[in-house]
This record gives sequence, structure tokens and C-alpha cells, in this order.
Amino acid sequence: MLLRQVKSPELRQKLIPTSDFGCKRILFSNDWYSTLQQPDVTLVTNCIRQLKAFSIVTYDGNEYPVDIIVWATGFKVHSLHIPICKNARDAAYHCEAIEKFATMPSGVCRYNGRADIDSIHHYRPVQSPVTRHRRISIVSIVQPDPLKIVLPTDEVTLKRHLGLFSGICFIIGIIIGSGIFISPKGVLRETQSVGLCLIIWVACGLVSLLGALCYAEIGTVIPRNGAEIAYLKEGIGSVHERTGDILAYLFCWTNTFIMRPSSIAVLSLSSAQYFWSGIIQECELPEGLIKMTAIFALLMLININCISVSAANRLNIIFVISKVSSILVVVIAGLIRMGKGHTQNFQNSFDGTTKNPLGVALAFYSGLWAYDGWNCLNSVTEELKNPKRNLWLSIVLALPSVMILYVLTNISYFTVMNKAELLTSQSVAVTWGEAVLGPVVRVLPIIISISALGSANGSIFGGARYCMVGAQYGYLPEVFACIHLQRLTPMPSVVLQGVIAIMFCFPSNIDDLIDFFSFVAWIFYGLTFVATLCCKFTNRNAERVISVPIPLIIIIVLISIYLVIAPVITSPNIGFLCAAVLILFGCNIALLARSHDALESVATECSKYDVKAHVIICDMSSK
Repeated sequence: MLLRQVKSPELRQKLIPTSDFGCKRILFSNDWYSTLQQPDVTLVTNCIRQLKAFSIVTYDGNEYPVDIIVWATGFKVHSLHIPICKNARDAAYHCEAIEKFATMPSGVCRYNGRADIDSIHHYRPVQSPVTRHRRISIVSIVQPDPLKIVLPTDEVTLKRHLGLFSGICFIIGIIIGSGIFISPKGVLRETQSVGLCLIIWVACGLVSLLGALCYAEIGTVIPRNGAEIAYLKEGIGSVHERTGDILAYLFCWTNTFIMRPSSIAVLSLSSAQYFWSGIIQECELPEGLIKMTAIFALLMLININCISVSAANRLNIIFVISKVSSILVVVIAGLIRMGKGHTQNFQNSFDGTTKNPLGVALAFYSGLWAYDGWNCLNSVTEELKNPKRNLWLSIVLALPSVMILYVLTNISYFTVMNKAELLTSQSVAVTWGEAVLGPVVRVLPIIISISALGSANGSIFGGARYCMVGAQYGYLPEVFACIHLQRLTPMPSVVLQGVIAIMFCFPSNIDDLIDFFSFVAWIFYGLTFVATLCCKFTNRNAERVISVPIPLIIIIVLISIYLVIAPVITSPNIGFLCAAVLILFGCNIALLARSHDALESVATECSKYDVKAHVIICDMSSK
């Protein structure tokens, strides 16, 4: 009932008891939660510092007018809320004695909730944890609330375990995947020249850096997990609440069922393709073998992310070391070849440049796909240590490093292959390795495979947080907001992302998946930039560690619009249509869910099964 009736995570967190599970005060009311959400009601949980004639002052300095004060004990029924000791020296002993008595199941003489304690004789609480029947606890009378068991508390929650180095590795680990090994063909095919191809790679890096800085600004203003879900809901919602709510729902819908799974599928398929190309070079690779390998790799990553957050983080660091090492091998070898005079492909580098401005958008798609992941750290803001510092600093250090590596890698490719050879190559990096590394080239595809797999691991890690936050906002079933009690991992969300990604492995053309992903992604990237612009005016007084000038935000919004419209005009395909249909389908659900009261009864029935799923997860964690 709490998750269904209270949509605000802040208010919901205030209503969840933070004390250990024990005796409860029963509230027989069906309109309590709705009353707390009235516009003239404010729930204050801070301690009271001062009582005045007609108001109270809390420890945060705020003053609230009051008419009546009711002094109640709340959820910690064994704690003392009034001073009963003569001096401070005895206070600690008295409180400890009463708490020990209140929580002791047996062994102390009790009569109607009354007992004699050594230091406090004839102590009579209004309500002790033991009933008038002495041995029957209230806990055995009041049925435990399943939501109290599974919702995050001080112990059962995601921990802040990502520092600055981990944040940098997280960004680099997701960005450097298969894109630099797949996308060079896509960029060159659309630009038709080496010079414009390199310019596009630099431009894509600058666009990604500008977008990441916008995300860093709004991420410090709204420091929550879920990135776009929270930013759209609270950023655009600060201007028009209903619009922000619907856009956040649509992003949750498309990210869960389109964007994130298609990205993970591309990475896993690329990993499988490079893995087998390093082992089997004598014949063409069967498509079924590649898909089965990709699915097996996904199942392995799902298992790791379900078992341990620390294990997934350590695995990501290992992947980052291997992929950066492989990129450096390509870069250093290319620079050596340039020093030896292999610069023929850079002469007249702009010959044959495309004259179609709309076609440049498709080149941007392929290049930006290689940079995708620049916003990944925002999805785990609540797990980042000191996010106001480490969020923007990780972005500023990671993205320029990736951009330099990417440009130098493409230069290295062109020291070996001309335009025709690169476009006809089935595997750009492997073709380069055959000309430069000789017999050692068999190792390179394995390293590239590990690189793509590491990026898929990070995408699953971040995608699960999107699902969890979406469920906390009520956009997905409540079960996906659950965290495993012992492992502290968002297990249901991890499994959901993995299963949908496996379904996306069945389309045969990776380029179609890239266009499918990029089209949807840049719609919501642009909307998030608009949310950043809204926060400039609606949250003027918010603390900003970094502030992007408004003209630059407008420029990145216009770039987003261009990247969405231009490919549809110049190269329409079924992927764009499918993405649009799925978004509109999610929009209809959002409007219906907020317009028809009949769906409330359906949600009530479904929540019963959600609660059962919660209990099953709790039972599994105890085994």
C-alpha cells in the first residue's frame, strides 16, 4: 500500500520506520497516506530544538506554526523520550537498563506490563513490548508488513563504494567497448573521406563531453540514481509536473525495453564475433555460433551482477586495464608506422568528401555510438562517494582521454588501410593486426572481445539501477525495486535487463541495432538537456559545482534535434518506425494509467503478486 499510494520517494522514505523490526503501533486508516500528500500538509521528521508559544523550531533552523502538540513515542517503543534521571551520570545506565528490559523476551518478572528494575523502581510504561498476557508479544499478533522487510533501510541498501578512480574506470569501461572496432567503417562510409572522418571523431568527442558536462551539472543539483528518470521528473517537472512525470515514465519504458537491452546485445554480439574470429580464421563464422556465445556471455554477466556488486566492480576494473592496453598497442604501433613514413592515406585526405549534409548525421550516429556511455556515471550517483566532486571530475578526466585514444586509433588504422580496404574489412582491428602484428594478431581479437564484454558488464550494472529507480517511482512493478537482503544487489532488475538483452541478440544486423539504439537515445538525451536548462531557472539557488553556459546547452539541444530528425529523412528504415511505435505505445500506457481509475483496481490485484514475489526473495536470501 505504501508504494502504491505514495509516489514520492522522499515522502515514502520518511514513512518507512528506520528502527529494527519489532513491535508496532497499528494504524486503522485508509486515508492516512493520501492525507499526508495534501498540498497544505508538511511532514517534518527533524528533531525539535525549541518550543515557542505558537510554533516549534527544528534543529535545521526551520520554524513551523502549530496548534496542538501530541507527544508520542513513534516506532521505538522501548526508548525513553522524557528525562527521568536526576543527573547525566545515571542517564546512560537507566536508558540501557530499560531498553534491555523492553527487548528481553523472558526471564524478568512482568505483570501487566510493569516490572521492577534495579535503578528505577515501580517503572510503568504506557505500553511495553509485552501484552497483558505476559508471554505473548505484540509481534505475534500484528502481521509483519512485507514491504518493511524488503524495502531499503540503513542496512539493506546500495552502498557508496565508487571513488574517483572507480568512477573514471566505470566511464572508460562502458565507453570503450566494440564501438571503436565496429564504427570506423560506419563513419568512413558516410563521410567518404579520411579528413572528414577524423573531424567527425573529434566532433563526436566534443559533443559527448558537452553532453556529459550538462549531465554533471544536473546530477549535482539532483544527486539521485536513475539519471534521466530523476532529471526528467524533477527538472522538467519543476516547470510542468505532469509533463515531467510522463517523460520520466517514457524514458523508463524505452530504456528498459529498447535502449539499454539493444546496447547490451550489440556489445555481446561484438564480443562473440571477435572471440571466434581469433580462434577460427580458416572459414566463415556461423551466425548461430556467434549468437549462442553472446547469450552465454550475457548469462555469465547476469550471474556476476546478481551475486556481488564488488565482484562486478572489480571485474570492470580488470576489463578496463585490458581494453586500454589493447588500444595503446594499436596507437603506439600506428605512431611508429607514421614515423617510418606510412602517411600516404593522409595526402589529399578530403578527396571524395560527401556533399550530403543529412548524411553526416548517420556518420555522427556511428561515431557517437563509440562514445556512448558518457552519461553512465549519473545512473549510479547514489553509489558514488562525494558525488558533488567525483561526478564532474571523473567526466572531465575520462572523456578527453577516450577522445584522444579514439582519434589516434583511427589514425593508426589509416597508416595500414586505405578507404577501400577499411570499408571492405570484416573486422577493422583484425585487418590492421594482420598487417602490423603478424602471428600475434590471434591475440588481438580475444582482447577486443574482452573489451566489448567489459562494456556490456558496465551497461548491465547501470541498467539495473535505472530499473530499480523506475520501480521506486512506480513506473515498473514494485518487485524490481527490491534488493537482495544478503548480497545487496538489485537482483530482479539485473535479471530483467539481461533477459530482454538476450531477446535483442536475435536480429542479425549490428548496424540496424546501432541506428535503433541511437535514434531513441538522442531523443531523451535532448530532453534531459532541456531539463538542465529548466533547472537553471527553477533551481537558481541550488549549489552547482559546475555550471554549463546557457548558449552551450541550447547548442547541444539543437544538435540532439538534428541527430533525431536527419537520419529519418535521409535514410528511413524499419528500425526507426519500430522505435517510434514502442515509444507511442508507452505514451498511451502512461496516459491511461493516469486517466482511468479502473486501472487502480488492476494495480491493486497485481500488487498482491508483487508482495508474494518480495517474500520469495526474502526466503531465498535466508538459505
